[in-house]
Formats: sequence, structure tokens, C-alpha cells
Amino acid sequence: MGAGALATTSFPIKRERVADLLGFNEVLENSIDAVGSRDFILETLAHFAIMAVGVSRLAEDLIVWGSAEFGIVELPDEFSSTSSIMPQKKNPEVLEVVRARASHVLGNFVTSVTMLKALPSTYNLDFQEITPKLWESLGSINMSLDMLSKLIPQLKVTKNVFNKSLHGFSTATELANMLVRKHKVPFRTAHKIVGSLVKKLIEDELVLSDVTPKLIQEVAKTSCNLSLNVKMEDIRASTSPSEFVKAHNVSGGPSPEQVKKMLKTRKQWVAKSKSRLADEKSKLNKAENMLKSVIKSCLTSDNSKGAKLKSENG
Repeated sequence: MGAGALATTSFPIKRERVADLLGFNEVLENSIDAVGSRDFILETLAHFAIMAVGVSRLAEDLIVWGSAEFGIVELPDEFSSTSSIMPQKKNPEVLEVVRARASHVLGNFVTSVTMLKALPSTYNLDFQEITPKLWESLGSINMSLDMLSKLIPQLKVTKNVFNKSLHGFSTATELANMLVRKHKVPFRTAHKIVGSLVKKLIEDELVLSDVTPKLIQEVAKTSCNLSLNVKMEDIRASTSPSEFVKAHNVSGGPSPEQVKKMLKTRKQWVAKSKSRLADEKSKLNKAENMLKSVIKSCLTSDNSKGAKLKSENG
């Protein structure tokens, strides 16, 4: 406000006063930058684009985890549909739409940046084509978050998921870590031993739960000429998916303790965000009331002047 079409105005206005009355923190000082840029839209669209990537990946994870092959979660019926031809299918259509619409948000950001990159300085009517991209992205993000906030609390998580055979060799790294900790084997050597062990298991159509102390001893001798006497309880503790998760008790890790800590922190973030939002709303309401007061004062002053002139002119 007050930047005009290019070079402000010759009237002695106070641009900062206009900003106060409209609830803004400050003005963009350079008038050409104020009129000829749309950084505030690009910044908002960039936030939306980053958010859309995270939302899309979450939707993809839930789709995969809800498939028959994984069976980690079951999607709520009201957010799913059956196949038009296969009665046994449960299609995650809401999540698929959420995943698809994320691409619109990314596209809107790229479109807006591309529109701006070749424009001359100051105002151009091209800007009017950018604003709808902002509203469209806002609508897509709002819809996606609304859907996820309703869907996720109703997810049914499989309780015996750690008993499934789908884990394959996902805990093999911890088996190598165990050799380092318990038997002082250099990690590179442990890495080679476990790699050779996994290869043999695959060839014999076995999984980690089939590993025995004797098998590790044979593989260690063959691959690294190393004699190892590993206990069965150490093998089980290292290859157990549930123990694997508990063992990763480092900040940001998947252990129950760390997950609870992160959830607590995120809840605090949400509370702070709600508080900041309330402050912003309060600030805007205050600015609106101040603006109405100024307008009323101006109107009252004008009416008084008009009445005085009318009186003086008989």
C-alpha cells in the first residue's frame, strides 16, 4: 500500500500508517519491489509444495501398508471402496486422490515461478494468473489435511505385525552390530560375514529366524577365516523385529521411548502454532477495529464540516 503503480505518490502519506490500519507488520520499502514482486505468494506456495510432498509420501506409505502383501494397517471402510470388478479388493481411493492432488500443488508452484521469471520490473497483468494458483493450492492442502485428520485416527494397526514373514532380512544390520559389540569383530568384517550369511539363506530359501550359531560359525570361517561362538539368545535378540525397534533408542529413532518423546514435542508445537494463530487473529481484529474507528472519525469530521458550511451559507 502506498507504492502506487511504480514510484509511490507525491501526496505526503505515511505508508507505515496504512500498514498498521490493515494489520501488516511493515511495508515493503522499495516501491518497485512492492509492486513488481510476488514473493509472498511464492513463499506460501513453496511451503505448500513441501507440505504436499510430505502428505503425498504419507498417503503412499498408508496405501502400501494397507495392501494385502503388507497388512500392517487396515483402512477405514468409509475412506475406501470396492473394485468395480473384483469383489475382494479394498481400494484406498481417498488416499490415492490425496496423493494425486499433491502434484497439483507442486505444479502450481512451478507454474507461478515460471510466470514470474521473465517479467520486466513493476506491475504486470500476468500477476492475476498467479493468485488463483495460491487459492487452488490452499484448497488442495486443506482438503488433504482434513481427510488425513479424519482417516488416521480410525486406522486399525495390526497387533502381531512383528510376527509376519514380510520383514525378510530387515534386521540383518543389527546382527552385524551384535558381532561388533559382543565379539569385537570390526564392522567391515561383520558386514562381510552377515552379507555372506544372507546370501546363503536366500540360496537355501531360509530367513533370519532360521539362523543358528553353527551356521554363523560356518559362514564366518568360510568368508573371513574367523572362528565365532555366537549364543542363540544373542541371535534371537538381534534378529527380532520388536527388539530391533527397541534397540534404536537414539534421539529421533523408532523406539517407543523416542516416539513418545517426539509426539510430546509435536503436540507442544501444535499448541504454540495455535497460540500464534490466535495472536495473529487478535492483531487483525484490532487493526480492523482501529480502521473502522478512523473511518468513523473521518466521516464524523466531514459531516461536521458539511453542516457548518451549510449553516454559513444559510
